[in-house]
Amino acid sequence: MSDQQDSFVTNFSTLILLMLAMTVGLILLGVFISKLVDTGPDPMEMESAAARIQPVSKVALNDGTMFVSSSLVPQMPEVSEPEPEPEAEPAAAPVAVVMDGEGVYNTACVTCHATGLAGAPKYAQKADWDARIAQGIDVLYEHSLKGFQAMPAKGGFVHLPDDQIKLAVDYMVAAAQ
Repeated sequence: MSDQQDSFVTNFSTLILLMLAMTVGLILLGVFISKLVDTGPDPMEMESAAARIQPVSKVALNDGTMFVSSSLVPQMPEVSEPEPEPEAEPAAAPVAVVMDGEGVYNTACVTCHATGLAGAPKYAQKADWDARIAQGIDVLYEHSLKGFQAMPAKGGFVHLPDDQIKLAVDYMVAAAQ
């Protein structure tokens, strides 16, 4: 080989060795620095993170099952000595809320009948109600109780008694006459 080629091979080999040595040196330096810096989580940071991620709510059932936030994943109850169970009070009977026609309208009907949504006749608009009123009040009651076209039965408030739905129909009919 010529002197020029020998010089190139020597310089190139030296350059490769220097780059390899520098790479190994940087890796060792990184490992050393990471051991100095990585001391684990700070206890103060752990406490503040735990405070920030507290559940919004907790619900505990009588059998010890606990539901956290809105998830339905049961949490294990805390193990402690059983406390004497207090005497159970009788459950209160559900209170039925009785509303007049206006109350039912404002609760169940206003969404569609105030705006005419899905073809619903607008509240107090005589032109919208005339043809419906001409069919008779019994037809209006039936449509409101069983549903009609886009309107679901009882306007979607199936828990309301039939009498209250009829009061709402009477209220809307009276406003349209």
